[in-house]
Amino acid sequence: MLNKRLTRRELLKLAGVAAGSAVLSACAPAEPEVAPEEVVVKETVVVEGTPEVVEKVVTATSPPEAPGRKTLRFWDNYGDEDPKSQILINQVFEQFKQENPGWDVEFTFVTNTEVVPKLITSRMAGDPPDLWANFAGRGSTAHAGYCLPLQDFVKEIGQWDDMIEGFKRLSTVGGDLIGYPSHCGTKMYVYRKDFFEEAGLDPDQFPNTWDELLDAMIKLTKYDADGNITRAGLRMGKTWDWEQITVSAWQNGGSEFDQADPLTGECTVAEPAFAEAFTWNLDLKRVHNVNPLEGMSLPDGTWPTVEGYSAMEIQGPWWVPHMRIRKPESADLLGVGAPIAREEGGERVGLCNANHIISVYKDSEVLDAALALLEVYTRKESQLAINNAIDAEGKFPRYFFTSIEPWNADLQWVQEEPLVRDTAFFEWNGTGRDVSYDHIGYREMAINIWAPYTEMALFGLQGDQEALETMAAKADGITARILSTGA
Repeated sequence: MLNKRLTRRELLKLAGVAAGSAVLSACAPAEPEVAPEEVVVKETVVVEGTPEVVEKVVTATSPPEAPGRKTLRFWDNYGDEDPKSQILINQVFEQFKQENPGWDVEFTFVTNTEVVPKLITSRMAGDPPDLWANFAGRGSTAHAGYCLPLQDFVKEIGQWDDMIEGFKRLSTVGGDLIGYPSHCGTKMYVYRKDFFEEAGLDPDQFPNTWDELLDAMIKLTKYDADGNITRAGLRMGKTWDWEQITVSAWQNGGSEFDQADPLTGECTVAEPAFAEAFTWNLDLKRVHNVNPLEGMSLPDGTWPTVEGYSAMEIQGPWWVPHMRIRKPESADLLGVGAPIAREEGGERVGLCNANHIISVYKDSEVLDAALALLEVYTRKESQLAINNAIDAEGKFPRYFFTSIEPWNADLQWVQEEPLVRDTAFFEWNGTGRDVSYDHIGYREMAINIWAPYTEMALFGLQGDQEALETMAAKADGITARILSTGA
């Protein structure tokens, strides 16, 4: 089976070669045929019950293969006890080993924050992974040149045209697909159907506009006799985080930077579309009081919406099953609402993420085998089994998506609405320099300064416009420093 992968590797290596070089290569003289030769090998035989080593002369058309490593190293950001990892180890790895006798796969749990530093040290030690789950390091690892470009591989296995664009973009740096996206999703609203019904809202119809959403949050919020919130209409911290403010801005037709030049263009958080979205989010607390200004102080391990402290929250799809499992008696009470536009019929934009992006080490000494394993991993039966592992008992619906559109028939709304978009989580990994993909690039970094300014605006320490203009200036200043110094 690995002989087939050799052709794939050669194709990948040739993908970036100029046409002229290809023509010259085609004109090169053929390699001379290797004449058969006699090779002496040793073999253990049993003679009258006693093992005995004998020499035997055989004819071979090529020298015997030099001994080499026959174990692939696979790093994963889920521990080996996780249901998804169990499917990976017991089904995907086993299928690969059946098709490639003599090969084994070594599974190692490496957390998201450890990927980059461990990859660096493992390279220095001479034992880097051959494949790894590259969620929280794809920017660093891609820019460092560790990742094998996989676009030709994905085209060869016939998935390129069916891959969801948002997930494809999440895994692209510098025009190269630097990992195969899996465990994908879009952040969404999780809400309590019973609270909706209690408030006179349709539990099966999530709001379609910002105004409808605000009306629902007001109706869902509960207070005690002193006016203190006992159940938030929407779970928030002290302020919305930058992710939600950015998504709201895009839903309102704005963005965080000049998208005509997202790398070096000016910060646009002071522009009307962004400022309106920013103010609307802040007013959920300041004006409408659907969540305590000080945030929600709850015991560790509390799931506010599951346990009734809030009526809804925004969550990544990977947490929804865990929320249900956490309190099974509330499982059937949880509904899911897709991201919404400000106006009816507007673009429904969501924050897309891919929790499992499998990268291949470009300089792997067993690259053919690594690609053979990846091919098994990308098969429909493998992807559906891994994604369904979060509800192995069939008790909870799944909200992870595969990266291929036809495989998501049970989640039609992800095809019917443009919910996935090219917004990424930027990653720190202790360096403060990592980025997810390059069309926004280092500009993502500057967004980290938003939190203190949103909080200052929230508590009235500055006027909104002044805070916005200060944020814009700070963002441009930080970007200029990053671009000029690389730090």
